[in-house]
Amino acid sequence: MSKQDQKATLVAQMKQQRAATAQQVSTDATLDAQAAAARLVAQTKANPTDVTVNNDLVTLTLPLTRTIVADLDLLPQAQADVTNLQGQLGAQQILTADAK
Repeated sequence: MSKQDQKATLVAQMKQQRAATAQQVSTDATLDAQAAAARLVAQTKANPTDVTVNNDLVTLTLPLTRTIVADLDLLPQAQADVTNLQGQLGAQQILTADAK
């Protein structure tokens, strides 16, 4: 596979992943408390007993809360990494175009 094909594949994968994420965010916005709690348990691989639901109130145990806080702490770095990689991809696309 050529470098150009690899780049095209990566760009297509990024677009597909962004679309899937946008769809999930849209779906998440409509969850009721019980469904949101179930999604949280699935995402964090938590014990279901770590999340309780009472009407529209979702309560988490302290260990699960710490896990979520730690995961959220990683988010800015992950976003920065994606931005940097997109910049590198753009620069490589320019170099490739110039080389042609």
